[in-house]
Amino acid sequence: QGDEDALWGKLKRGGELNFHLLRRFFIDFAADAVAYQPTQGSDQTYQDIHSVFAKSLRTLAGKAGGTAPLCIIAHSLGTVIASNYIWDLQSEFGGGKSTIKSNVKAAISDTPLEHGETLASFYTLGSPLAVWSLRYDNFGMPVTIPSPAFNGRYPNVYGEWVNYYDRDDIIGYPLRSINNLYRKAVTADLKVAVG
Repeated sequence: QGDEDALWGKLKRGGELNFHLLRRFFIDFAADAVAYQPTQGSDQTYQDIHSVFAKSLRTLAGKAGGTAPLCIIAHSLGTVIASNYIWDLQSEFGGGKSTIKSNVKAAISDTPLEHGETLASFYTLGSPLAVWSLRYDNFGMPVTIPSPAFNGRYPNVYGEWVNYYDRDDIIGYPLRSINNLYRKAVTADLKVAVG
């Protein structure tokens, strides 16, 4: 937030601007999203945020047990962060390319929950994942919900990915229509009215 405040101060001094409240909202919202994305030179913010996510899962594993089924509920930019974190876990512990850096690895202990193996359900609310899909060829590939290891641990438990969106929310979108991979991965896009 400090960097966003500093940027806004510089931009206000840079020239005459209209729509101050809307511009400030855009900087506060969009700058969070821009700062989170890794660049060629640095992924420090991305890794710092994922370190907090890892520590939260470690705390949860300590309270609920390391093999407890995991349900993630995320909102707005948090859906992108959660999706990226799940992707990294599924790559790291599923035999794919490791993208988790040492500061995040240090926050992960050796429990199935923290490795994402017990991830059963993912609920996304007001998700901009559709917009994020522009970064990839054919709009990318979603995470696997439930996790690939989940059915082996809980063969009689049903998992799902439900995406909630409001047709009046310019940030959140349906996900199943992005491509065939999302159509298979997302159980349902449910329209809601948040007021």
